Amino acid sequence: MTDTARIPEACDLLIEAGYVVPIEPHAVVLEDHAVAVRGSEIIAILPRAEARERFAPKQTVSRPEAALTEV
Repeated sequence: MTDTARIPEACDLLIEAGYVVPIEPHAVVLEDHAVAVRGSEIIAILPRAEARERFAPKQTVSRPEAALTEV
């Protein structure tokens, strides 16, 4: 029997926000999303619940009422 559980991926910072407004695609607002950062690179933008399962961050900043713009 194989273990299908995913081992969390390391990242330096996980920023959780009520809203993420990326530069591209234009005019898109992502609700309840997170941005994962490793070094100086954004490695993922994904729903917050999925980010918590996928990543093992060194630091997490959670701002559920805030908007993160120009990602």
